[in-house]
Amino acid sequence: FASCFHELANFADKVTITANEKLLPLFRRSFPAKFNFISRDADLSNLNFDAQAPVMTALAALRQSESDFGNAKNPYLFADAKRVDEVFDKIRPLAVDRPIIGISWHSKAKPFGKYRSIALEHLVSYLPEDAIFLILQYGDFEAEISKVIELTGRDIHTFSDIDKWQDVDG
Repeated sequence: FASCFHELANFADKVTITANEKLLPLFRRSFPAKFNFISRDADLSNLNFDAQAPVMTALAALRQSESDFGNAKNPYLFADAKRVDEVFDKIRPLAVDRPIIGISWHSKAKPFGKYRSIALEHLVSYLPEDAIFLILQYGDFEAEISKVIELTGRDIHTFSDIDKWQDVDG
């Protein structure tokens, strides 16, 4: 959805976007002052606005064809550089000169999560043999990860000190 935020700004002097609390630091860092990001749980009764639209409606209006995705300003999201360095300081010694690939393979979203999910073993079978994998998946998948490591011998790592559900920057 965030790929269309810059385009939405063409229609207003100020754009207020409500989002999940865990996304606010990322959005505030990534978009200019013209944007006001607030928790989707906030009381909106004091806000004064001229128009409102659910983000999916805005996305549908701005992305009517596949080619419309080319209108997005890229990149449009910016990671916390300090946090990136912290994670890479941990993974680089394990990777040496091999490519590092972050993987996530399962969605619980209803009703389409099953279409966004793939078995971990199947996913890694399509990825480079020399790569080191960094788990980005949230949830309890330790047994599946262990099984895939045992069956495939692939180099898969996770950092338990990062809350993959709440800590988007991590």
